[in-house]
Amino acid sequence: MAHLGTLIVKANVDGAELWLNGERLGQLPMSRVRAPSGTIHIEVRAKDHEPALRNLDLEPGTTITTEIVLQRVPEAAPPIVVQSALPSDTPSAPAPATNVKRTLAWGALGGSVLMLGGALTAQAIHDQAANTWNDDSLCTAPGQWRDDKCGGYQSTAEKAQIIANLGYIGASALGVASAILFLVDARARPSARAGVRWSLAATGSSATLIGAGNW
Repeated sequence: MAHLGTLIVKANVDGAELWLNGERLGQLPMSRVRAPSGTIHIEVRAKDHEPALRNLDLEPGTTITTEIVLQRVPEAAPPIVVQSALPSDTPSAPAPATNVKRTLAWGALGGSVLMLGGALTAQAIHDQAANTWNDDSLCTAPGQWRDDKCGGYQSTAEKAQIIANLGYIGASALGVASAILFLVDARARPSARAGVRWSLAATGSSATLIGAGNW
């Protein structure tokens, strides 16, 4: 027939489907195809390959041969992980300076306890020596002054009181220093904050952005 032409289609994938003007003709390879003259639209499809489209001008009584090279669909690329600017929810390790502050705080607290214990011991010695000095039955006798008989107790009481006072002052100072160091150390520790983790999964010509957050 004068208004028909002949079409020969070749493809690099056996079993590919040939479609002509939106209608399926069969699988390649196949013999010549008779098609109406004019502009025709062919499509070749194959599994795991990108479809190929062609527009051809077929003259009546002529034969056109076209070769189709199908491109394989790219395999899914591994996700691309992008970390957001927000910090991670896992606290970071304390800085060395923080450890030093904590150690100093505990050392100051221990020193405060030791000095307080020494001050209390000195206070007890003072009280015992003072009670002896003030005991008339022990420190008074006819013809003797109190200092002659119990002067050593007075000296012991005075020295013990001085040591006790210094111990109280030192224990207080170290206690305050320990409290300040513990407070500074607590403020310096990092806290958990919200974070978002994004991943980009690409497949062929499409991509998917996935986000996961911790709050």
